[in-house]
Amino acid sequence: MTSFFAIGNPERLQCSSNGVSPAEIGNNALCAAQVLKLGAILVFSSFSTILWSCVLILNLHFNTVWSSSFFADKYIILNIICWGIPVAMTCIAIGLHALKFEFSSLCLISIEYIFKIYFYPLAAIVCPSFLIHVCTFFYIAKAAIKEKLESDHIQTLSAENTTDIQQGVNHRHIVAAVKIQWRALLLTILAISTILFYWLAYMIQVSNFTNTEKDGNIILCWIECMLLSKGDQDKCYQFAKSWLPSFPLMVTVDIFASLI
Repeated sequence: MTSFFAIGNPERLQCSSNGVSPAEIGNNALCAAQVLKLGAILVFSSFSTILWSCVLILNLHFNTVWSSSFFADKYIILNIICWGIPVAMTCIAIGLHALKFEFSSLCLISIEYIFKIYFYPLAAIVCPSFLIHVCTFFYIAKAAIKEKLESDHIQTLSAENTTDIQQGVNHRHIVAAVKIQWRALLLTILAISTILFYWLAYMIQVSNFTNTEKDGNIILCWIECMLLSKGDQDKCYQFAKSWLPSFPLMVTVDIFASLI
């Protein structure tokens, strides 16, 4: 879907009307269309998905650990929070003109703002949710094991048999706990791994773009090569190779963006 906007002439998406300045929502209609259709939707869907996933994990935790239906009468508040925050973050990104072309064929949040209004807020939601879910998992496993041990009167058996049976009970009930929570656990793991990979890709690779501002020689050599070779990017690529992200990584990042 992202590549559809760059078919034929990628420069239509990458540059503004003057052919030099990077494209953003205010100077490139094609980039603006992609921002509204993909960039804004990505920001909104990321926050809404993570928030509703967090609600599911918290609801499981309250019901299982505390035997409480805390969210039973709070549907209005939950909808306001879980839809309001994504709308607010999307509006902030659009209002700051933070959605612009940075790499590949995608207009997303710029490097300047992506950590402040995207990765850090998402991490603040996902990481505590993961820890809470781990606590819930161990609570279920512990409660199941304790109940089984008490029902079987393990204390009446010999010490040797007790050890063997207890190991079997531990194994069975840990597996049972995984079966109970595997969907929520899988959801949490996918959310963390996706955001972590996307964040590392930006921090380690994409942020290298900003380092070129400190070394003007690289830019001058690349411009000179482009002028002398009449715009042969295949030839001049060697000058910019050291600070350009790898192509396979960019393809992977685009794929992970759709998973978010």
